[in-house]
Amino acid sequence: WTEEAESYFEKVPPFVRPMAKRGVETYARSKGIEVVTPELIRLAKEKSMGKKKKNDEGSEKKPGNWGDMNRSTSRIHPEISTFFAKEGVDALRYAFEKKTAVHAGVGGTYLEKEQVMETWAECSAKVDHSKRRTVYIHTPFCRSHCRFCGFYMYKLEKDSSRIYSHGLLHEISLASETAAVQDEPIHAVYFGGGTPTDLEAGDLEKLLEGVHKYLPLSNDCEITIEGRVDNFTDAKIDACLRGGANRFSLGVQTFDTKVRRLMGRRAKREEILELLGKLCDRNQASVVIDLIYGFPNQTMDIWLEDVRTFIEDTELDGCDMYQLNVFNGGPLANAIEEGKVPQAADIPTQAEMFSVGRQMAQDARLNRLSLCHWGRSSRER
Repeated sequence: WTEEAESYFEKVPPFVRPMAKRGVETYARSKGIEVVTPELIRLAKEKSMGKKKKNDEGSEKKPGNWGDMNRSTSRIHPEISTFFAKEGVDALRYAFEKKTAVHAGVGGTYLEKEQVMETWAECSAKVDHSKRRTVYIHTPFCRSHCRFCGFYMYKLEKDSSRIYSHGLLHEISLASETAAVQDEPIHAVYFGGGTPTDLEAGDLEKLLEGVHKYLPLSNDCEITIEGRVDNFTDAKIDACLRGGANRFSLGVQTFDTKVRRLMGRRAKREEILELLGKLCDRNQASVVIDLIYGFPNQTMDIWLEDVRTFIEDTELDGCDMYQLNVFNGGPLANAIEEGKVPQAADIPTQAEMFSVGRQMAQDARLNRLSLCHWGRSSRER
């Protein structure tokens, strides 16, 4: 890295610098370049953001939800025009060309490094009188980067679990003394990621114990551990339950083994059903899963089988049905552009998948709790 490149890189928000730096260096190696300059950083950025030079026919138009992931706002497409629907068409399939965000309602901008602690002190000193309050605790590690995921940050290393959980507990203890945390009860705690179930069993239990020790939890507080099937061992399940977790949310995405392998998921259909059965048989926590529609090679028949499997072959308490997003510069986008993976489903096809999934849930008399979440039992709120 030249001095100019290092200086230029200071403009990148601190918490994304490690990931961005790896991306620049990967791009440099792919081009056989040994020295990183500001110009190379610019080229790497354009590559990661999916920018293409216009040809005589204009910019390339891609089917499906292709876009640039903004981690601070969750937005994919910032243009205001995306909020205006087309008229005179089948609304579900053709009113909009793309989604505008990964998650609704998320907003905000990055803070400069020197502003972080001052802003946190100001916010945490204010009493929060919200009637329903949630704590989100992030785990930024994964054992591997699945092709479709836009939230991967760091690979789990040997001591990552111990070091991170120790620091996290310390931060929770400090935050617990603030007015914003202590003055009203907390009704839900969500361990998300990344992959929280990639943490060691002992660390998971300590974090859960710390949440109970330091946070003013309500008597009916819902405590969710997010994870995936691979490496979610019996020891980790038991540790979570001992620590007080009462809800598990697993990213199954699809039960089809071939589609799963294409997307970088490790567990087979049989292994998924075995783990889900274990969790349900313990009967100590709500168990829900995510399913995604629109994957490459995921036909309508495969999607119907995914939804049928959830409804008929499991005793799960709930399920989310999410639309696939393809992030420019991500593993899935690169694989599609390089011809290694077929195109993802276009918007009309995804709309049809959502429609039939919704109808199957309705026919099974599931309770629709939000736009894309269904509950089967009274446990799922």
